[in-house]
Amino acid sequence: MIYLRFTTTLGGFSLLILGILILLFGSFTYTVSVPKPESKMIFDDLSFVVGDSEIYNANLAENVTVRSVASIRIPATGEPGDINFYITNGEGFQEWKRGEEVEFIIEKERTGDFNLTFESKKYSTYYFIFDNSFSELYKKEVIFSVEINYVEYIEEARENESLKLLGYPAIVIGIIVTIFGLIKKQEIKWE
Repeated sequence: MIYLRFTTTLGGFSLLILGILILLFGSFTYTVSVPKPESKMIFDDLSFVVGDSEIYNANLAENVTVRSVASIRIPATGEPGDINFYITNGEGFQEWKRGEEVEFIIEKERTGDFNLTFESKKYSTYYFIFDNSFSELYKKEVIFSVEINYVEYIEEARENESLKLLGYPAIVIGIIVTIFGLIKKQEIKWE
């Protein structure tokens, strides 16, 4: 039966070609969002003297971790000093300016050197208030830094080659079936 031998050889050869095509074209590219931690200095060792009060502000996005660090000294002596430190958003700042009671994000009364952290809840202008109004005798020298930490998502291309794993077995099986079809003895039936 030559027909049987031809179909076995053709089937094996087809499987071999299919395996080669899978190896050549069996991968695809897709994109994923990958989190990338970032940090940025808003104020970097900003040095100033506080008489009554000093105010600095920064526009911050939501879900940003904000770290405020300050060193407070008495300028004349260089000795450690204390100061009132507050952080608030725009609404709280307007209340503070009007002398109203404010619910601060951070409120530190008569604090010395500090290292404070909070997370912004919404996009807003945040105010960093240094209040020295309680100290009529001494001005305060402040060295102040603010660093923000956030996660940025970037699109990253990735390649999936899992389909190629089917190409190798298809090639091996195709070779075996093709060889089997070529060397198989032809059966002759007498009728």
